[in-house]
Amino acid sequence: GLGIGGGNLISGVSVKRCLTKDTAVQGVVGGLVYGVGVGADYLVAQNTVWTGRDVRLRWGVGAGTGLVSHGFAGFGGVLLDFSAVVELVLEFKTLPIEVTTDWRPGYLMGFGSTASLGYLHLNGGGGAIRWYFR
Repeated sequence: GLGIGGGNLISGVSVKRCLTKDTAVQGVVGGLVYGVGVGADYLVAQNTVWTGRDVRLRWGVGAGTGLVSHGFAGFGGVLLDFSAVVELVLEFKTLPIEVTTDWRPGYLMGFGSTASLGYLHLNGGGGAIRWYFR
């Protein structure tokens, strides 16, 4: 699928590819107001929670990472985030669209001008709206 979305550090163009019935990889390329970056996730256990007449609600868990270059005017620093991913996915049976929301607790570290040993965060999140080509 292809759409727009984001995670803890990045918002932009989002892609997702189902590998098997229960696994998928997804990524995002984009930026924030102070930099550009990339992010990637690996999801497992994408189980159906509820099925309605025209929609299906699934959940999945996995792990992800994000990398952002801090600053557009030269190298200012790099932010690196490692996170767990708990995702809810709303799929439409008659449209090739999915809407996702996720919780991303993780660990954020900085290098260069953003140098930091890092810290644990529990308030990260993200989501996406994607169109699937069938």
